Amino acid sequence: MSAAYALSRHPEKYQVTVFDKQEVAGGMATSIDIDSVKYGAAYINDGVQGCSPVFANTLRLFRMLGFEATEVGMQ
Repeated sequence: MSAAYALSRHPEKYQVTVFDKQEVAGGMATSIDIDSVKYGAAYINDGVQGCSPVFANTLRLFRMLGFEATEVGMQ
């Protein structure tokens, strides 16, 4: 995803197409919608948990794209 993002910033040179075997792109950084009434939350993360420092570049890219990480209560 990082490579696709970097190449897409140069549309005069590259036409980027991303293929993913999953229904949604994101790899380890995806969420699944769940019943908020039943579970007390509207989604659950099915990948990145605990925000290990190894995900610093992922978080930096998310911020560049306008997404901020939020604190998650673990159950």
